[in-house]
Amino acid sequence: MIELKLIPVTIEELRPLIHFSLQGDTDVIDKYQRFNYPFEECVDYVYNEIARFINDPVFAGDMQPYRIMLQSGDEMDDIGYCVTVTNGEAPNELYSYAINIAFRKKVFLVEWLRKVEEIIGAAYFTALWNKNSRAIQFFNRNGFEEVPTKDGTFVLLIKNKDLLLKRNIPCQ
Repeated sequence: MIELKLIPVTIEELRPLIHFSLQGDTDVIDKYQRFNYPFEECVDYVYNEIARFINDPVFAGDMQPYRIMLQSGDEMDDIGYCVTVTNGEAPNELYSYAINIAFRKKVFLVEWLRKVEEIIGAAYFTALWNKNSRAIQFFNRNGFEEVPTKDGTFVLLIKNKDLLLKRNIPCQ
């Protein structure tokens, strides 16, 4: 039996996971990053942005990086990483994530979202560059509602928007 697991990691353990997760996916580098960086600089940029928030004393949320792993019997293999933010009364966030292209099978991705929801709750959001149509479509197919941002650069994707509204939390 194969089981997907999210295992908390330290910021020091995160950079190699980001590298592995983005490796081999030229679309991520060419289309979906803010800057036209070479691969290693792209990895560094993602890592440094996460590290900046984790170490920022003003940042209000509790940010936790995770190793995404597949377990089959005694074997465990990395397939990606994700970073969640829990914000107390504010909506929780799926902040940063990538799954290695070799493991982007629907069954793994859907199970990954289920595991994220177990950790941060049923109502949460993620933000993507508006060019990231592949990921936006994936989140839409899995119950997320798109909320455009004011400048149009990002798309906010909200899971269970009604739950956020019941808690009087603005979605825009």
